[in-house]
Amino acid sequence: MNGPGLKCILRLDLRQTGSARWRRALALVLAVAAGGAVLWALLREGRDRRQPAAGASWIWFSYGAEDPEPIRFFAGREFSWSGGAGNPSQALAFVDRRYVLSLNGSRVGAGGQKPGDNLDAYDVSALLRPGVNRVVLEAESQNGVGGILFSLTLPSGERVVSDRTWRVSLLEADLFSKGASAIVWGRPPMYPWGYPAPPASTAAATKASRPIRAAAQ
Repeated sequence: MNGPGLKCILRLDLRQTGSARWRRALALVLAVAAGGAVLWALLREGRDRRQPAAGASWIWFSYGAEDPEPIRFFAGREFSWSGGAGNPSQALAFVDRRYVLSLNGSRVGAGGQKPGDNLDAYDVSALLRPGVNRVVLEAESQNGVGGILFSLTLPSGERVVSDRTWRVSLLEADLFSKGASAIVWGRPPMYPWGYPAPPASTAAATKASRPIRAAAQ
């Protein structure tokens, strides 16, 4: 074989060898990236499960208007409970900025939070009843933007959490008949709230007793 032909073969061989090396390097990089993504997802899932309000999503009335303005609305959900003995039932709430919480027409408590604050905890064992129950949050925000994170642990250990199944309405009377689906910001950690801190003290949980206006039937 003459000189020019041999040089051509050598150049092709070098190109193929280089291409193969690049493919192997790229495959290695992609494999490492995929493994890192899986590890990160597993670590986050583990952390999510350890949160006091695990499984709950941040919800709100709407995505907000161009011109910020105050808003006051109601958010709620119906759920069934078969009754029976079990552990105390605890409700956890975080509402940026203010709220009033009620269960089956009885006032549970009121408060308000901002990013960095703790979840509020309430003992609602005495207010649960076999059959259909209604939890309602009256929420307010001075600029129309905010978030609701809620979790209710039933005596059986099951949880009722804030998610897209919740209804929202400007009028409490329309909440369960004409209310729209709540919008979902997403699950913690979400800017600007991150992972809300656990209740400051379990002993500070408030037991509901004072009745308020009955939820719309």
